[in-house]
Amino acid sequence: MPSLVVTANVADQEVAAVQRASVIKVKSLLIDNVDGLGDRVIRVRDIFTTDASNGAAAAAQTITRLRYDVQQGDQIALMKDDLEALRILGALNIISDVTDDACQITVGYEQE
Repeated sequence: MPSLVVTANVADQEVAAVQRASVIKVKSLLIDNVDGLGDRVIRVRDIFTTDASNGAAAAAQTITRLRYDVQQGDQIALMKDDLEALRILGALNIISDVTDDACQITVGYEQE
């Protein structure tokens, strides 16, 4: 299972991009704000472009699939059972309300 560590950032941090005709399943999510500089809001976002159909043009979509408020000094661990329903159709991105290099997010995922 591939995984990637990103830091809390106000810009989208891409973890993985989906291959055509597949989805990304998030298998684990660890948000470590133990050494963070303050409370953080962490979002898992799905960024994709729809296909054109019935005269409608393709459109870019950004959907927040999961949101967690993590207090300074806390650590949150979500595992497979907690994330069972989470499916990413496009690029799996992590974004925060504040940039904080001391707040680290580890994402484990699989492509199906």
